Amino acid sequence: MNIEIIGMSIDRSKSKWATYLKLHHYNWANYNQFGYDTSLYKDLEIQLFPTYLVVNSNRDVLYKSNRFNNALDFTASTKF
Repeated sequence: MNIEIIGMSIDRSKSKWATYLKLHHYNWANYNQFGYDTSLYKDLEIQLFPTYLVVNSNRDVLYKSNRFNNALDFTASTKF
């Protein structure tokens, strides 16, 4: 199974966000939508944070959950 983890955030403080990622060893790609641009979470229809998405190589959202373990369980039970 080939999976890539990507983090997305709307945290308002860039320094707090960067410190949190470093402290918790979130070494995968992380992106943040600073400021008042809300297109990221509106386009993905995200209403809760955190939200975990499983997306295929065609950029189709296959699964969405606010629990990381649920997203992991989905990836473990799905043949990609």
